[in-house]
Amino acid sequence: MFLPVVRAWDAVVPEPVGTGVHNFFENFRDVRTMANSLLQASPTKFFQSTGRVLVNSTIGLFGTIDVATSMGMTKPDEDFGQTLGHWGVPTGPYVVMPLLGPSNVRDGVGLLPDFLLQNYIQDDLMAQPLRATAFLFDSIDTRSETSFRYYETGSTFEYQMVRWLYSTKRELDVEK
Repeated sequence: MFLPVVRAWDAVVPEPVGTGVHNFFENFRDVRTMANSLLQASPTKFFQSTGRVLVNSTIGLFGTIDVATSMGMTKPDEDFGQTLGHWGVPTGPYVVMPLLGPSNVRDGVGLLPDFLLQNYIQDDLMAQPLRATAFLFDSIDTRSETSFRYYETGSTFEYQMVRWLYSTKRELDVEK
């Protein structure tokens, strides 16, 4: 359903522009990582992500250029699902959420605070029509950057494979 829009985006948007859009939204994700690193009592990750936001928001032209990575700054990636896992909240059952894909109950619940934080930040920076446009572009960019497509593996056990891969990845994300 959404893939024709993603394919058109990939075909029409020049690579440097697509990279700039992707970097812009990754800069917002670094703010999410800042907040969750603080909630996990992880000062190293907090200062790494804070440094990235400061460098990319200023030198990197509002995050469109990822200067921090070229400077060798580490990019931690934390979300509220990982924060809940850090403090011992169990994953709960595996679920596949419409439009969002594989998850578990803990990570699904964790999407809400992350979304509210991003919305709060964007409220201060963008007018309403611009926020709606940003949400659309972020959704297209996220799907464009996700190479996995259901039913392309040819496996009759695709559901079980995706469930195992997702669950294992999230366990490792929480442990790091």
